[in-house]
Amino acid sequence: MATVRNVEPPPTRSIDVEIVSEEQYRAETIAPIREQSLDRPAAATVSVKPNDEPSLPKEEPPSARTIKATRLFTGAILKDPANREVRETLPTLERTERLTQLCDIEALEQIRVANPATVPDSIEAAAFAETRVTGLTVIAPGAAYRSRRKWYQAKFSCSVAADYLRVTEFSFSVGDSIPENEWDSHNLIAEDEDE
Repeated sequence: MATVRNVEPPPTRSIDVEIVSEEQYRAETIAPIREQSLDRPAAATVSVKPNDEPSLPKEEPPSARTIKATRLFTGAILKDPANREVRETLPTLERTERLTQLCDIEALEQIRVANPATVPDSIEAAAFAETRVTGLTVIAPGAAYRSRRKWYQAKFSCSVAADYLRVTEFSFSVGDSIPENEWDSHNLIAEDEDE
């Protein structure tokens, strides 16, 4: 005879996301332009602070193989009551900025799930190359994400639903760590001011 067990649902995971306008981003983070064109769009900045940082062994990013997501997370993250402010702010953003923010949220969660030893808390979609937006798709071939105060190479392709409420397709790869002597020239910071 089978034994019936009560199964408790996993705890709700929420994230804090700071959404900044393109003007705020430019005012706060873009250093004097070196070799970049003035027409380069600003990268979206999303900061995620996990509730509980697991004490895991030193992280090593997965190889640079491309991973096509089979589970998508942005819709559920935005429905979480803890993320009400983000959910209410997104519709006020310009279309391209909104697409980029949704894709950045998805990227952080996909990286975390793909490699549980990482604790990604920020992503710069245009750190090393311009993002391209075509219709409802964002392609970020030169992104970088921060985990435990270090930066790593990444790239992703992300498509968003027509209602701008969720990501519909996502693929990504992560690469090697980025040497600290390259951080300043790509506007990568070790920690946020409020940490």
